[in-house]
Amino acid sequence: MTVSTKGWNEGAYLFRLAATDGSASYVPLTVRSKSTAGKVVIANAVLTWQAYNTWGGSSTYTSTDDGGSFSTRAYAASFDRPYVKGKGTGKFLSYELPVILRAERLGIPLAYETVLDVATRPGLLKGARGYVSLGHDEYWTASERDAVESARDAGTNLAFLGANVSYWQVRLRAGPLGTNRVMDVYKSRTADPVKGNRATVLFRDVGRGENLMTGQFYECYPAKGDYTVINPGFFLFRGTGAVKGSTYRGVLEVEVDRAQVTASTPRPLQVVARSRTTCGSTSTWSTSSYYTVKSGAGVFSTGSMGWILRGLGAASSKRSANFVGTVTDNVLREMAKGPMGLSHPAVNNLDSLSLGG
Repeated sequence: MTVSTKGWNEGAYLFRLAATDGSASYVPLTVRSKSTAGKVVIANAVLTWQAYNTWGGSSTYTSTDDGGSFSTRAYAASFDRPYVKGKGTGKFLSYELPVILRAERLGIPLAYETVLDVATRPGLLKGARGYVSLGHDEYWTASERDAVESARDAGTNLAFLGANVSYWQVRLRAGPLGTNRVMDVYKSRTADPVKGNRATVLFRDVGRGENLMTGQFYECYPAKGDYTVINPGFFLFRGTGAVKGSTYRGVLEVEVDRAQVTASTPRPLQVVARSRTTCGSTSTWSTSSYYTVKSGAGVFSTGSMGWILRGLGAASSKRSANFVGTVTDNVLREMAKGPMGLSHPAVNNLDSLSLGG
């Protein structure tokens, strides 16, 4: 079946496929923007959707052939498959739609792309005011990483509204239906026939730790905890009513990140929230941070996959929802104005905070 999108507004869509028995499934579609210049870019994290997709029996994590073993996982994922989760919606409804709805209500200039577009269309982000990485954006190509970091260094603000960002490096290749339709992700130098810096291993293992871009390191799973503000005067917390020590129930969930004092972590970096977090049977910390670079770009990281999932979606409390919603609106509005660091340079406190276990 072919559907013409001529005349459609750019944006995120869902096709509903209805069966005669009353059941239905969905197909997500992004009508891409012609230009991102002067706009805040919202990028659907389709590489991560496919990494977790079990259509056909396997994902890049497990195979159903032997009861779910990692050792028999798929080494590649095809885009020529529907998504099993969310009745075909992948991770769109839980980790992405809540932000899109808020952004559209704000009336700011928006551009819609997928991370696949960012990875394969050089110069796509030229002139963009901001780039939004959504709730679960774990799998990236090297070219996508290059594009986002280059945009930052040219003045594009970045917002990471999840955690575990840019963790696994993947490669794209052609499939039966066209170019860039298959994602290779061996998760092992030994298994991967491609060696060197393009091997599909952790970005950390090829010298590109996620903190170089997000300001934070992936910390742990499964995470659970309350969000605790330590810098209520932070400009993106404006209008929340937060004071030092304010906590917001249930915002930390699934996976979390944490700023760490390492030479590779960008400076100046301002930790604005520091929250005690339970991960399984252990206790650790999660942080939210903000750093600025010479281009004037500002980079904000929430440090929690629960930010969208629980803060904007199935909220743990009205108070938490109001806080997360207000901060998210502030992030989007401020990014749309241009380089945040020019008006709001980060005030480094990374090296003076106790961020250990």
